[in-house]
Amino acid sequence: MDNNFSKTLKFLKNKKGVTDEKIAEYLGVSRQAVTSYFTGKALPRCDTIIKLADYFGVSCDFLLTGVE
Repeated sequence: MDNNFSKTLKFLKNKKGVTDEKIAEYLGVSRQAVTSYFTGKALPRCDTIIKLADYFGVSCDFLLTGVE
């Protein structure tokens, strides 16, 4: 699986200083699901990607590729 998404997600998480639990709560998913996004074991559904982009204030393109 492509690591761009998980790398970008880790970068944004560290920049914002939030926990997996906070992100999971915002998304309405389990902490384990969020952890799987960070480790690159799974990609979230499209609607969850949109929520993540909104949460971090970035575009979906940036979130998925790491490129503006």
